Amino acid sequence: MVSRVMDSGPKVLVLGAGRRVRDHIAPALFGLGLTRSDITIVRRRAAAGEGLLEGIPVRDWHALAPQYGLVLNCVCQHNLVETQTRALRLFPGAMHFCDTPIFFKFIQLPATLGLARSSNLYSLEDWPFMPNLPPIFGLCRKAADDYHLRFEHIGIPTHFFSVARSVAAIGRRRRIRLVIRRRNITTDLALGGQARCVLVKPEEDMCAKISCWANGQLIEDFYELRSATEAVFHPEVVSRVLDGVRLRYFLGAHCLREVLIPAEVAARFHGRTDRRAAHDLDKIAGLMDVLGSALAGQPAAYAYSDSVHDAVAARLEARARFAWAFPAPYRGDHRPPMSYLQHASE
Repeated sequence: MVSRVMDSGPKVLVLGAGRRVRDHIAPALFGLGLTRSDITIVRRRAAAGEGLLEGIPVRDWHALAPQYGLVLNCVCQHNLVETQTRALRLFPGAMHFCDTPIFFKFIQLPATLGLARSSNLYSLEDWPFMPNLPPIFGLCRKAADDYHLRFEHIGIPTHFFSVARSVAAIGRRRRIRLVIRRRNITTDLALGGQARCVLVKPEEDMCAKISCWANGQLIEDFYELRSATEAVFHPEVVSRVLDGVRLRYFLGAHCLREVLIPAEVAARFHGRTDRRAAHDLDKIAGLMDVLGSALAGQPAAYAYSDSVHDAVAARLEARARFAWAFPAPYRGDHRPPMSYLQHASE
């Protein structure tokens, strides 16, 4: 999957070395065949990384190579906008990805909207690309006016809005949508139809679940991660089987997808059955698709401008104390990457 942007010289620059980089970004890059020498990390402290990050060169801004093919901004949320502005100025020829929720305070919104005009800047939003969602996307596409997609105790509003936006786009319905929050339940609702996405908070790994009901069919995902000898299949349930370095996704007994995970990454998940492990693997696999397409010079990624709108909606949603409705940041006319449509048809 690695292409001409990776043919020679320095390859990937990662800004930040926190949990997001350690748990998702580095494993995804290793899964694409990159080595530690292909990656450079910029961090506030000069200390070398530990665990999966051990052996990756650490630099400061003044000791960087003149050119990188891919720049990933994963610094803390307070500094995302300032760091992204600097990275675009220093590496104008690179392909840039900015972590979500994109900005921290509304005072940063004007600068964020300015960044959205950059043609080489994308969002590092991975939820719409996670391999457990394609069968749900397909079900929603068949019932674009009448689906009920529910996320329980998993994710934050910004991620939730990215999936709600993507599902609306797959359905190709230009309906006005509203966001309604009542205490811990946020609903993204299409006016003039029954299509809706629901987020139940707070995040709680032990209770995490996704369910989708449409056309008289139910699909559920309890974030199950099993070994090959422990696999149990139910026709309406998405499950994962980790067999050595092979991660396979199933709906019932039908294999939806197989992802090869580097041995050193897979070793961290063997023997784990907690739902956080399953979700982390989903994010790694989704990022492998996103970053792999970018390294191939044909990014199938979530738009930075869409993540800006999602972040605004999440800020408004957070200010609702009891019940509040406001227009969703789209009308179903979002144009998704082709990978969304491919996922929906699988």
